[in-house]
Amino acid sequence: MRHRVRAALALGAGIALLLLLDWRSSRRRGKRLTRGLLDLVRPRPISDATIEAHGPAKLERVASHPEAIHAAIEHGCVVLSGEVETHERAAIVKEVARARGVDSVVDIMTEHHGDAPAVPPALGHDVW
Repeated sequence: MRHRVRAALALGAGIALLLLLDWRSSRRRGKRLTRGLLDLVRPRPISDATIEAHGPAKLERVASHPEAIHAAIEHGCVVLSGEVETHERAAIVKEVARARGVDSVVDIMTEHHGDAPAVPPALGHDVW
């Protein structure tokens, strides 16, 4: 019986010593694990250049004249300007808002009806 008690005490002392000596590295491991879990829950930010690269394909799906739409992107906020057809406006804003990395969309586009020709994009502006 004494042998078992001594063995249990020795085991407990050994575990306590390991925890005491390994305290700093276990804290580091815990921080790495926490960071890894946060990366799974909270996606990393996407650069404006990446958003801009995928933008034209999104507009081509919903706009009949995507070249008439201008987009300025800053920190995930997309500002849309240009002339669009009335029935396409909501779909354009919704499609841009669903793009990966876009946090918000500001719509300052003007509408024109199907009978009036679309205004071509102004020179010097980037077409998204």
